[in-house]
Amino acid sequence: MKKLEFIKELRSRLKGYPKDVVDNAVNYYSECIDDAVEDGRNEEEAVRALGSMDEIVRNTLKDVPLSKLVKNKVKPDHRLNAFEIIILIIGFPLWFPLLMTACAIFFAFYVVLWSLFIAFAATAFGLVAGGLVALIASFPAFGAGIGFGLMSLGAALLCIGIGMVLIACLPLLVKGVLAIGRGFLLGVKALFIRKGDNE
Repeated sequence: MKKLEFIKELRSRLKGYPKDVVDNAVNYYSECIDDAVEDGRNEEEAVRALGSMDEIVRNTLKDVPLSKLVKNKVKPDHRLNAFEIIILIIGFPLWFPLLMTACAIFFAFYVVLWSLFIAFAATAFGLVAGGLVALIASFPAFGAGIGFGLMSLGAALLCIGIGMVLIACLPLLVKGVLAIGRGFLLGVKALFIRKGDNE
């Protein structure tokens, strides 16, 4: 495929998306092809080196904000006629609760993710704080007997140790929560990215 065919197909695949997104993608890939040709490749090799068109479209739309995709998808291509307005009004009791439910599920997902993180962090800091209190309290326990004192001291140090290990895991947990949240957001975003020319 030559450069002009590639650009034409890219524009076709991105048809219906915001103009600035399409223009930026076309300019970027056009420059990539021109640079490869200047380095001694022919146009077909330069286009082939870019990868599959599906992958190029997916990568282009991956960086577009979700709000821009949603706005672009829900914006009508034409002015609504009276019949379409009536259908929207009559269907309001159906589509509005579904929309609100989808938003609530999306919000609940994030709340649950961060609630789990907060519970984990509270447990870690609680173990350390409880261990420190138990450590202080273990010294008077030696008065009741050396065995009881050692048991109290060991339990206090164990709590502190487990709490410190859990605190050390917090940065990894934050990265994991952010990765899961990002994956979920990309999944929602994928609903607004059409595959191929199906639409």
